[in-house]
Amino acid sequence: NDIKPLPLREGLMPYFFTVCIKLCKYLPITRNKKMLCFIDCEFNGGHGELISMAIVSEDGERVFYEVVEHKQPTVEWVAKNVMPILNKPAVSSAVFKERLKKFLDAFPKLTLVADHGADHFYFLQQIIGQEGWMMTDYNVEMRIDKDISAKKSTVLHNALEDARALRLS
Repeated sequence: NDIKPLPLREGLMPYFFTVCIKLCKYLPITRNKKMLCFIDCEFNGGHGELISMAIVSEDGERVFYEVVEHKQPTVEWVAKNVMPILNKPAVSSAVFKERLKKFLDAFPKLTLVADHGADHFYFLQQIIGQEGWMMTDYNVEMRIDKDISAKKSTVLHNALEDARALRLS
C-alpha cells in the first residue's frame, strides 16, 4: 500500500494559492473570531409589531435587510416617516425568519451591537418562537452602545441605512 503523492507541475502551486485566496472571501467566518454586527429595527410605535430589521457586519460586506408584514393598523407617525422609505416589499413572517436564519448561519459567533435595547428585543422575538423554541442555537452576544448613533444615517428611520450609520459612528 505505497500511496505516493502526485507530482505537481512547477507553477501550479502559486496558481492554487491564488485561487484559494480569492475564494476565501466567500467562505464563512473562522470559528474562533466573533463577528461584530450592527442592528437596527423599525417598529409600529411603542411596543408595536416589527416592521423592518437590518443587520450589517463590521466590514460592511454582509447585510441582512427585510421588511415583515404586520397586522396592526400603522401608527400615523410610522405611516408618514417609515413606511414610504422601506424601499422593499414586505414578506411573510415565515419567509422573514427563514432569511434571518440563513444570514445568521454564516456567523458561528456574533456580537450584535445596537444603540437601543428595543432592537435586541425585536431580534430575540424573531429567533425565539411563541412557545419558547429557538430556530437554532446561536452563539450571540448582545451589546448596547450608547456612544453610537444613527443620526448621520443617509435615510433616517430606514433600518438598513440606520444600521450602516451605526457601523460608521
